[in-house]
Amino acid sequence: MRHPYHWLVLRWQLKFNPVGLFHRINQLQWYREALLDWTDSLEINPGMRLLEVGCATGMLSRHLSETTSVVGVDRSSAMIDRAQQENADTSIRFTTGDICALPFSDQQFDCALAASLINVVDNPHRALTEMRRVVVNGGWVSVLVPDTTISDHKARALIASLGITGFSREALWAWHRMAPKMDANHLAEQFVTAGIVQPECKQHLNGMLLSMTGWVGSSPSTTGLRSRTFST
Repeated sequence: MRHPYHWLVLRWQLKFNPVGLFHRINQLQWYREALLDWTDSLEINPGMRLLEVGCATGMLSRHLSETTSVVGVDRSSAMIDRAQQENADTSIRFTTGDICALPFSDQQFDCALAASLINVVDNPHRALTEMRRVVVNGGWVSVLVPDTTISDHKARALIASLGITGFSREALWAWHRMAPKMDANHLAEQFVTAGIVQPECKQHLNGMLLSMTGWVGSSPSTTGLRSRTFST
């Protein structure tokens, strides 16, 4: 499965040019489509104030800004600099900040989301608590993470079904093998412990990814989220 050249390129960029690597991965079709599949399942309405935590170079923030007001935050100042350059023609506001100590006041946003971040932070509970803190009552918090149920066999089958080759294939395989994964039930417990209620789970990218979405305070009587609901 591993291609030596593309593996070396990926490892070199991870060490010496992480901004360039993350920007490149965000442009890969399989990852971009997974992100859009996730966000398309959420209730994002015009006029909402949306926070993307761990925005990297701003690809997803840019997409979301087409329908709502977006603030992107990332702990890497280099990522934020690149995000500002890539999105200079938009109204998105980018700022540096740590998910475990977000630089925003209480209830400043209608919703907050984070992709491929909760699974790598040292304190997921603190991170989710901070996301909940900056969201208004009745708003939602959503995260996207690699799923523990994915196996080498399933990853190979996914790569074959997508027909991807070269760097794109190597990036997907490396991500599968290297990225920390999360269990849906455990993540749902983390949501509830952080005060985010009625967590709902969806799978993406043929089960390689799972999203968890829950409500701050009480959820609306109707929701566009239709998936497994955990009662913890």
